[in-house]
Amino acid sequence: LSEELEKQKADFDLQIGTLTADLEYHKDVSEKTIAALKVENQRLEEIALDRPNNYWYLWFGGGVAATLVVYYIGSAFINAMALSTLN
Repeated sequence: LSEELEKQKADFDLQIGTLTADLEYHKDVSEKTIAALKVENQRLEEIALDRPNNYWYLWFGGGVAATLVVYYIGSAFINAMALSTLN
């Protein structure tokens, strides 16, 4: 019985050692990944700040155009529905 317990203890110790090594490996990989992503985010932020977006007038014009298109298509649809109910 004692021999079986020793064998089981050795097996569990081996499993704990393997899991501990695996945990340390994944911690190391996660830390390196986070560090690399932080560096990449800083680089992208610097690029974005170096080239500001000065196309506000295009966005404004596109918004106005989209609003007008939706308004006129919606009006035509509503008018068509209103005319179809008259018959």
